[in-house]
Amino acid sequence: MGQRLNIEICNSTRTLANAYYHWGAYTDCALEYTAEIIDAYHNLSDQITDELQLAVKLLEVTGAGITDEEKEEIKHDPDFDFSDINFSPAIDRNEGLLAVTEKGMEETRSWEEGRVTINIEEANFCFDVVSYYDKDEYVEDYGVKSLSKLTQIDHNFFLDYLPFEKISWLREFVKNNPTGVIMNSCVINWIE
Repeated sequence: MGQRLNIEICNSTRTLANAYYHWGAYTDCALEYTAEIIDAYHNLSDQITDELQLAVKLLEVTGAGITDEEKEEIKHDPDFDFSDINFSPAIDRNEGLLAVTEKGMEETRSWEEGRVTINIEEANFCFDVVSYYDKDEYVEDYGVKSLSKLTQIDHNFFLDYLPFEKISWLREFVKNNPTGVIMNSCVINWIE
């Protein structure tokens, strides 16, 4: 079994492209992909003005590529013209399967166990590649002593959109809180 990650690149109105990574929904791995995409955004956003092309290139930076099935869907998509995009071919599901058609993106979503959403119009991201436990359930599984190792936070910023500049801060936060955090009656753990 993999730990399935879906990374979505969107603007303020729609998802432009997404990619599936079979072993990507581990917190550290997903943070690495997110940082790669944000770095690439800073390098490419002035060069590529078309949002769809930019979304594709950002996902390709991670190793994602288009499958033969998605190529066929692209040929028959009446809503968008993809002729200006030179897609990289998919290597395999571990490197990333890129989708731009609604059918392809829905399939990717159906497999996901964790998601990162990157909004290139607003220059922010939502990182939902963590596990949530009820505090009592966590104590039952790991013992009351384990709670003392967790940092208390006041707000669940994992469900918020963070500005791109916060990616380094988030990586450092996860590194500095290796066993997770507590928020109210919820324990948030990293997926390892």
